[in-house]
Amino acid sequence: MYVLPKIFAADMLRPIVRKENADYSVILQEKYPELMEIAKEYEGIYSDLENGEAHLFTYKQASFIEKMLLSFRPKGVIILCSFPTSHRILAVLCKKQGIPVIYTHKGALPKTWALEIGGEMGESLPAVYSDVFKMLPVNADEMEEAKDVWKYLNESRINRKIQPQNNWKSRVCYRIKKNRPIIFYAGLNDTQSGLAYYGENARIYHSPMFSSSMEAVPFLADLAKKNDWNLLYKPHPMYRPTEEQKNSFPDNVIYVDAADINDVIDFSDVTITILSSTAYVALIRKKPVVMLGYNQLRRKDCTYEAFTKDNIDFAISSAINEGFSQKQQDAFTKHIAQLLKYYLYADLEVGAVTFGKPLPKNINDVYELSELVCGKSCLLTEREAD
Repeated sequence: MYVLPKIFAADMLRPIVRKENADYSVILQEKYPELMEIAKEYEGIYSDLENGEAHLFTYKQASFIEKMLLSFRPKGVIILCSFPTSHRILAVLCKKQGIPVIYTHKGALPKTWALEIGGEMGESLPAVYSDVFKMLPVNADEMEEAKDVWKYLNESRINRKIQPQNNWKSRVCYRIKKNRPIIFYAGLNDTQSGLAYYGENARIYHSPMFSSSMEAVPFLADLAKKNDWNLLYKPHPMYRPTEEQKNSFPDNVIYVDAADINDVIDFSDVTITILSSTAYVALIRKKPVVMLGYNQLRRKDCTYEAFTKDNIDFAISSAINEGFSQKQQDAFTKHIAQLLKYYLYADLEVGAVTFGKPLPKNINDVYELSELVCGKSCLLTEREAD
């Protein structure tokens, strides 16, 4: 076990950075120019940082990580969750030193894990190489298994997080216009979804038009008002709006704070999100989904996609009118089968139902998908793998 210094604890950030007077924006540019964009992410997370402080924090972390890598000389690094800024610094420095990186994170389906070389959500291999992944072969037995897994997830209502039980419907029903569609917008945790800093990486891999999850709320409210739709908005439980932000929402936004996500989806006609895994929950519950950004569902023919603002109205209207079509359901069955065969690893909880690939016995097993979808050779030598 290695104890990290205080610079890796968020609550220790300000006391440390404010003891230094040097211009670390210049120092960081000279020593680690590839980390300048990551420093901007810190500025996005900690809005009260003064000029140069984010660069100092980035430099301090990078210096320690670089020394650690040079000292231990790992043959590979496994990173749990790719979005924390210090993890992104680690990934950049590993690449600089030619050290293979594997990302691990909770799988797109509940009760699974992913291990891969790409990253999470829109940076994952199924998203970046979506067209190739969509064509990976599955047989009839694997399709039947996918149907069984879908049925289990639907009936068990299992979720990656424990869902609250309360009377949220009684707090919103009086605002619902009867006989009008109910559209539900699911927010996300921006700092854990690639949107902490809305730069080129976020636009390309995560959200092509909205710089934050809350930025989409007034836009969707305008569409709902024009089309006489009911609009529910439930934020991510770890990224709730402030009272000031809530008070700024248009009057037709029906705010849902804590609620069982399964019930909210069942209550609604259409689920909309930028990239939240709630999209998978909605499909599991056989409800149509409109994607405004990218995750592993990108271009899998399971959802309605709107990646420009001009297309959002049409996509939502199509989802309302056509629902979760049979063609989309067939595509989702195939997508589940492909996830289980090529991408997701089983969560080996004792005594629980399991599905997905068995955990790899050799590190090279994790590289199989990258070989299939992008032809990239990432294999370690036999000696290194041992």
